[in-house]
Amino acid sequence: MTELNNKKIIEYDMLRVVVTILVLISHCMYYRIVTAYGGIDYSGLLSKKTTVFIILEQIKEMIYSFHMPLYMALSGALFRVTISKRKICFTKLIKNKTTRLLIPFLLVSIFYSFPLKYISGYWRGTESVIKDFFVGQILLQGNTYLWFLPALFILFLLFYVIIKANMLSSIVLVEGVFLNFICDNITILILKDVCMYFIWFYTGYLFENYRNRIKDKYIVVGGVSAMICFLLSFIMKKHCDVKIVNYIIGLLLTVCGMFTTYAISFILAKYTCFSKSKLYNTVLENSFGLYLYSDPVNYVVIFILTAITGEFALSTNLGVALLFTLRLFLSFGFSLTISKVLKKHRVKYLA
Repeated sequence: MTELNNKKIIEYDMLRVVVTILVLISHCMYYRIVTAYGGIDYSGLLSKKTTVFIILEQIKEMIYSFHMPLYMALSGALFRVTISKRKICFTKLIKNKTTRLLIPFLLVSIFYSFPLKYISGYWRGTESVIKDFFVGQILLQGNTYLWFLPALFILFLLFYVIIKANMLSSIVLVEGVFLNFICDNITILILKDVCMYFIWFYTGYLFENYRNRIKDKYIVVGGVSAMICFLLSFIMKKHCDVKIVNYIIGLLLTVCGMFTTYAISFILAKYTCFSKSKLYNTVLENSFGLYLYSDPVNYVVIFILTAITGEFALSTNLGVALLFTLRLFLSFGFSLTISKVLKKHRVKYLA
């Protein structure tokens, strides 16, 4: 549990649960991932876009507009909680984050993600599976859902230095917006990720400083306003072709989505029927494991189901709904089981 002065920050725990669920849902909605180092493409089975397919695509776009920035912001907020409770030296931080982030990245990539992607045909037709796996997954030049682990590792170290240097928040914010704006021009993907999420990590870090000063009624009113603004921004972004305007709308979309989700989590945390529920506690206790083990299951499920049903899986309302449901429940159940087994055997940093 997250604690500050021996008091749980319940809304952060609830927010972690909500974000984890959003990530699980969004990972069950892709059908085509093509990179220079492997991928999948089931678009050939999409003879027509059904109503369910269109709805799920819109939901996916909404979730993707803010869920990873929100995850990074939550990490930044919790980082502030940690350093406010105790002093942390740089070498200790490196050791802790290497164990917590880099080791899981390597072990899960090699011994879990690789075999599941392989049997699902992710590297079908490649000249060298090992080379494409190493460059694409380990060196982060292809598609890997674990990219956020090394990105977070760099962000934690970077912000430790920034905090110790007592840099002005206004300067850091301007730098963050600038890095976010230019990130699409960066070809080294790990650096691109760091530049993209620098501003959101720092947003969470700053928010924690003001969280207790915000009155409950302002969070509720702000949440409703942010939700309306989010929906309007989502519509506007689809119809704007001017790059700088589109970028500003995108920032607004992300911020509004983040605050809306925080407000919802804040409200839910007030009701014990949610914070005491079995689902809440299960996701909270296994949130990291759900991140680590859920996504590769999707490759196997979509591979098997499309092999059995063909176009039915993507070109009928029932097929699309069935595929999404199976991906969601199986990825959740499989990853949860692995996480619980590892916890039972005290494999601390892999669950």
